[in-house]
Amino acid sequence: MGSIAAILLAVLSLAGLAVLLLTDEPAPPPPVAPGVPADPPAIEALCGAVALGGMPRVQMRADTTVLILDLDGALYTMTQANLQLTASLCEARCRLDSTLSRPDGRLTFMAAYPDGKPLRIELKPVGST
Repeated sequence: MGSIAAILLAVLSLAGLAVLLLTDEPAPPPPVAPGVPADPPAIEALCGAVALGGMPRVQMRADTTVLILDLDGALYTMTQANLQLTASLCEARCRLDSTLSRPDGRLTFMAAYPDGKPLRIELKPVGST
């Protein structure tokens, strides 16, 4: 019984060694220029994940860019959309100053683009006016 286990262990070890030797190594990632950070993704595209139609409506109010999103309730609850938008702002390197909850169920994100330009994101459930 012990010799069968030893033979089985040897066969499995050789099979594992063959798999390691015969598989290709993954290609290394492409080099990135040192000291040059990659451009962050556009916040409009990232916010579109929670919006009906895939992209927010963009309005200009004085010096503030306002993104208006109708929540796709089939995919996200308001809490999930809040977390998604907060993560999207971080990924786009935007500064989030505050998140306001309005009596009609809407959320308003007061933020700024990476260059400091004011940004406001309004998220509303589909049924609200």
